[in-house]
Amino acid sequence: MAHAEWDLWGRLEKIVQDGSYMSANEEFTALKGLVQRADASELSAQLARAPLAWEFLLTFGAKKPFYRSHLCQVVEALLAQPRWREVYASSQELQEKAADPALHADIKKALAAVPAAPASVAASKKAEKPRSGGPSKDVEWPSWEVLQEVVQKETFMAANEEFRVLRLAVLAADPVQLASQVAHAPMVWEFIAGFAAKKSHFRSQVVEVTSALRKERGWDEALEAAQPSLRSRINELPEAASAVRGQLSRADQSPAASGGDSSLGDVGEEEHQTPYTSPDFQSLEERCQLRESWGLGLGAPG
Repeated sequence: MAHAEWDLWGRLEKIVQDGSYMSANEEFTALKGLVQRADASELSAQLARAPLAWEFLLTFGAKKPFYRSHLCQVVEALLAQPRWREVYASSQELQEKAADPALHADIKKALAAVPAAPASVAASKKAEKPRSGGPSKDVEWPSWEVLQEVVQKETFMAANEEFRVLRLAVLAADPVQLASQVAHAPMVWEFIAGFAAKKSHFRSQVVEVTSALRKERGWDEALEAAQPSLRSRINELPEAASAVRGQLSRADQSPAASGGDSSLGDVGEEEHQTPYTSPDFQSLEERCQLRESWGLGLGAPG
């Protein structure tokens, strides 16, 4: 099957971001046809898109219960592929979506055979285990030049593989190995923030990576120093990625955040309390009184 036939990912990404599932019948039908016609190698070639596909299918199923029989066919076909099955099993967010009361029982039944324990949690616990006194295993770090290019060209939508390699490296590294790469931290934080803003369905894995990096002091300090440049990217994070926002954000210590220059506030308050009066007001009032007295026949003062 030509890879060009799998060009629907951009449309699915937009549907997920916009929440426009009610008008996504055509995209679901296209995805269903591709999955049912694909062999194992073709589905493996699309594995980087698996989190997006699962999120689309589960949310579409909750919105469109009358598609349940068609959804069951797609879900069963994907679960038959071990690596696609693993993507679902490793995502707590996807399993939470599968627990949505709006999702039909037939679809839940198809998913029930998948173990509920998220593999990402297991990987995190494994990474936190005390290391033996032996030498650390070599870590396969991503190409920093490639990550830099992604950041510069803003090609986060196509950076699933780069994020995957980064995540595996971070989780496998010990504190010394993480510290040895801290020179790349400013660029990596830019990459993580930009990727998270575009790929909200990776949010649990982004939190996992961010949490692991922040345990190393140098990386945490680099994150704090990068706040001014990261602010615009953090602001782009969707509501669903609040946990990512919490990890990447820092309290703003600038004067603007603490209320600005207090002297300016004093001036404003003083101006509010002191009413404006014309410097000639008193003399004008006296003239009016004099005119009134003349009108009463009291005569002008001598």
